[in-house]
Amino acid sequence: MCMKLSIWKSCTVSLKTLVDQIYELLQKPKNIVHTAMKPGDVNITYANIDKAKMLLNYLPKTSMKEGLKKYILWYKQNH
Repeated sequence: MCMKLSIWKSCTVSLKTLVDQIYELLQKPKNIVHTAMKPGDVNITYANIDKAKMLLNYLPKTSMKEGLKKYILWYKQNH
């Protein structure tokens, strides 16, 4: 049996906030083109981690910024 679990945090983050953080951590100038939303795009997403808490006793301890830093470092070392 397979099960899908959300394992970040039970909070919302705008796409703009996420992209801003990535550019800041990469120390790159922003090169963003804003376009109209396309079919299937969503205004907001929300990760419900209740199932992960219940089944895995999961409690997130890493902030988005810290997680992005770690991922960028890993990516640079492995690609």
